[in-house]
Parts: sequence; C-alpha cells; structure tokens
Amino acid sequence: MFRSDDIRIFYAKTLLVLTLALMIWHLILFHRSVSRETAMRQVHQAWTAELPKDRYRIGADEESFRAFLAFDPLIDSLLTRDYGIRASWIKNEPVNFDNRLYRRKIVQIPESFPTTTFNADLKLLAEQNAWPILSVQEKMKTGDLWVDIGRDEQLYLHMQLNVNKRLKTDSKDLYLLISGMGIKNDEITAAILDLPENITLIIPRGQEFSTLLTHEAKRNGKAVLNRLPEYAKTVYLDPYEADETTMTKIFYETLQNVESGTAIVCYEKPVTIAVLKRELPKVTRRGYRFLSFAR
Repeated sequence: MFRSDDIRIFYAKTLLVLTLALMIWHLILFHRSVSRETAMRQVHQAWTAELPKDRYRIGADEESFRAFLAFDPLIDSLLTRDYGIRASWIKNEPVNFDNRLYRRKIVQIPESFPTTTFNADLKLLAEQNAWPILSVQEKMKTGDLWVDIGRDEQLYLHMQLNVNKRLKTDSKDLYLLISGMGIKNDEITAAILDLPENITLIIPRGQEFSTLLTHEAKRNGKAVLNRLPEYAKTVYLDPYEADETTMTKIFYETLQNVESGTAIVCYEKPVTIAVLKRELPKVTRRGYRFLSFAR
C-alpha cells in the first residue's frame, strides 16, 4: 500500500513534469512563429531592396485591399486561359507586413513562355481595370519576370514569374488547312487572308476567283494547294451547324487530342473563321505552331 505522503509526492512530480512539458511546447511554438516572421521579413526585404526608393508604399489598408481582390482573379484567368499556365503552377499568398496588406503571386512558367507578349497583355488588362503596373523587372540571367501592380502610389500585388525548366507545355507543330475556297470573294475570304498565322489554303483551279485568291494568298505569305493532300495524319474540323461556343470547344478538344504533325482541315464557313480569328493568337501564345503544308 502506498502511503499518503508518497502519493502526494508522485502527484507533485507528475504536475511538475507536465508543467515543464507545457512550457517547452510554448517555447517551440514561439520560436516557430518568430522564425516564420523573420523569414517573411527577409523575403520582403529581398525584393523591396531592388525597388527605387520612395517610389511607392508597400501594401494598403484592409478596405482598399478588398477592392483589389476583385481584379486579381482576372490575372489568373489570363495566365491559364490564354497562356496555358496550369492552376497548380500559380500560388497566391496574402501578406500582412507592418499592418499593411498586399498579395504575393508566385507563378512557375516554362522556358518557352512569351514574357514580352504576356507583359503587353497584362498591361492592357491592368489599364482596362484601373490597376496600373508600377514596375517591371526582367532577370536577364534566369528569364524570370517580376511585376508590381498598384494604385495611388501603393503596391497591392507583387508577382514573380519564375522559369522552371522541368515544366512541359502543350506545344505542338500542326498544319492548318482551309478548304472550299475560290468560289466566292467576300468578307469571310478577306478575314482568312488576313490571318497572321501560317495556314495553307486549298484553292482548286478553274473556280471563279481561283487566280485572284491564289495571288492574294501568296502575297500574304500563305501556302496554296490545288487539292487536299493525301496525308495520313489528317482530321476534319467541320461540325454540322455549330455555333461559336460549340465550335470553340471542338477546336480546343481537337488541339488537345491530336499529335504533333497533324493536318487539321477546316472549311470556309463564317462560324469557323470567326473562331479561328479569335482563338489562333491565343493558342500560338500557348506554344502551338502552325506550319505551311508544302506537300
């Protein structure tokens, strides 16, 4: 049997051990919080050190920052929709530094990412929404791009686009052929000739406008064939009476499913040409290349 004194001593020792354990745990938590705060300050100081002194303030008050949050998703949409950046490659992190708020956006980009074109599109998007770009810094050695966006001399977003050589894009080399030409010469024909991409036009001899369109096509740098080639890797993009929304979906599904080197044949239809005119610049920014068919 334990004596009452022994029991009291046992409880006292147990309580002491638990108290010491609790104190150690609190010290660990405090150390971690201090370390994280120190790390945050070091990251903040690393990039703010490169900013021109006294150009603008870092961060904004909570109410002003909430106004920016409505614009920020448009940047992510530009990256994912027009430039093929996957959502998992984008990291958004709100930062509270000295009671002022800003957002840090870290984006992993492939080596082939067109930073110049993206910067132009981002500038246009920012101006349209009254969130001007404050500064742009391109790291020549790495290809990284840093962009700061704000308003009223205050920074709301610091975005880093960091090149990651391991990332794979959706780039493919494809042939785009447009058939059914030569019968008419109207605004749809003019829109086809004005497409900047390397496309190939199928213009059979003997049609009413064959000679004229062949001349205009070559003058605009387009390849011309007199008939559809016998080419094994050919798919046809000709949905029956599709509207632009359906046609756009089919167009992107086709790009995703075909292999590099495929010839995609379209027809001179208003819906098809409207989709090509709108979407071709976007897919070329994502890494797709359209080659002239010379067979």
